[in-house]
Amino acid sequence: MEIYCCSCTHLADNVHVGADIQHLVEKHLMTDTSPCIKKCILNSNGFCKGCKRSREEIIEWSEYSEETKQFICTQLSTRNI
Repeated sequence: MEIYCCSCTHLADNVHVGADIQHLVEKHLMTDTSPCIKKCILNSNGFCKGCKRSREEIIEWSEYSEETKQFICTQLSTRNI
């Protein structure tokens, strides 16, 4: 099951995703250095098909140090999700 979590798409197999996903998306979109490309679809393993971050990385993004964000970003292009 795919979960669409951008502010413009709230449906996962025609079911409303809920405020928890909406809140985390709004939270990470407000950061300056987010790798988000606004194609937020979480796959069944909890990884975004757009930016390849894990659900946990998306939720915690604004709390990470710049070094941690840079480290994660260097890994994204080689992630097989």
